[in-house]
This record gives sequence, structure tokens and C-alpha cells, in this order.
Amino acid sequence: DVAELVEKKEYFEAVDLILKSRKAAAKHREFACISDLTARLQDTLDLTEEKLDSVLSSLCYNFDANVFRKLRKAYTLLGKTQSAMEQLHMYYSSSINETSMNSLREYIKNNTDMKFQDMCNNIQPNKAPNCLLKLSENLFLIMKSYYLLYNWHMKYDTEETSSNNALDIEKNVSREYIRQKLKAGLSRIWLDVQSKVSIFLKNSGIEDYPFEKFVQILGVLRKLTQIAEVFCGDKSDVLQDFIKTNSVVYIKNYHRGRMEELKLFLE
Repeated sequence: DVAELVEKKEYFEAVDLILKSRKAAAKHREFACISDLTARLQDTLDLTEEKLDSVLSSLCYNFDANVFRKLRKAYTLLGKTQSAMEQLHMYYSSSINETSMNSLREYIKNNTDMKFQDMCNNIQPNKAPNCLLKLSENLFLIMKSYYLLYNWHMKYDTEETSSNNALDIEKNVSREYIRQKLKAGLSRIWLDVQSKVSIFLKNSGIEDYPFEKFVQILGVLRKLTQIAEVFCGDKSDVLQDFIKTNSVVYIKNYHRGRMEELKLFLE
């Protein structure tokens, strides 16, 4: 039973069963009942592929090498290895947007139908450090998942053939394309993450934070830049510039405020 195989995460076996059944049915297409059977098999295949896509998208949050290996084997049987990787990259991009929104929702009221930037504007200063930490932690899980995916391919998907066979050449080209796609994806993922964090910082009124909260924010940002360097070798220029510029501005304003307090005290 296909549904049972899918439930057991035997994706290759499920797809193989459908394709073999469809092939067997094609040999007897002269019978009227075969037409209905073929249609049902196609529906079953479509539903199975939808299930595969659903499982594939879940890997964005928690990469499981064993599950991915099974999925990849099934997609290879379907002849959709490359398109599955394209789809997976889209899922990662969507997961960053979805996770960013969800990370902020618990910190604000009346958050329905609000854009991410508007949500950032509604974060209270006393909640901002914890909110940024939550946002960063959740986005880090997606980065971790992608990093594990990338490493899996670098470790296990390296076998190339020197054959001039057209099929082998096509496999090598597809394999190299996926490698390059994954490598470029490291920077793309971090760019998306950095963008979300930057939007948060620019729209959450960081200049009005108490000093200790501001220091907490800087600590989170510093850790993020360190992670990014390991993740994709990026120096996080956007965040680094933000840290430098806003630290100088904040300290000047903080110093000015303390001097005014001292002046009032002396008077």
C-alpha cells in the first residue's frame, strides 16, 4: 500500500510501486477499465509527490540526513532531483520570512495582517533584546539546517563518472549544478537573515533603549556576525557598520544626557 509506505518514510519504495503499476497497466491499455486505473495511479502519484514536497519543506527547520537521503532517492527515481533542489531553496527562503514573522508575534498585540516592518515598530524597548534573541535563534536553526544540507552534499554527493555515456554526463552536470547552487545558497541565506535582522534594528527604535538593553543588543549582533563568518565566510558588513555607527551615536547621546543630568544636579 502506497500510503503505508509513505507513512513509514519509504518514499523510494512508494514511488517505485506506483511507477511499476503504471507501467504494468500500460501493457493492457486496450481494456476500458485500464483507463480509470491509470487515472487513479496518476492521482496517487500526484498526492505522493505532494507529500514528498511537504516533508522536503520541513527539513528547512530541522535537517535529517536519513530522511533527506530517502527523499533524494525518490526524487531521482522520478527524474526530479534538480527541480527538487530548486524547490528546496524556495522553501528555505519562505521559511526565513515565516520564522521572522512568528518570532515577533508573541511580543506584540494585535499582530494580525501586519507586515514585518510594522511589527518591528511595535516592539516595546524593554522587550526588544529578548525579541531579537528569539528572532536570531530561530533564524540560526534555519542556517544550521542549510549548513548540514550543504555539508551532506559535499560529503556524500561527490561520485563522478568519467564515462562518455550521455546519461552519465547529464548526471555529472546536474550534480555540479546542485553543488554550485548550494554553495551560492550559503550567502543567499545569510543575506536574507541579515536583511531581517537589519529591518528589526532600523525599525525598533534602538536609539531609545536603556543602556543595558543596548549592550545586550550589541552582544547578540556580535554573536550573529561570528556565526555568519563560519557559515559562509561573510564579514557581515551591514551589521558591522550598524554596530559601529549606532554605537558611536548612542554613546554620544547617552553622554549628552548624563551631562545634562549632571548640570541640572549642580544647578
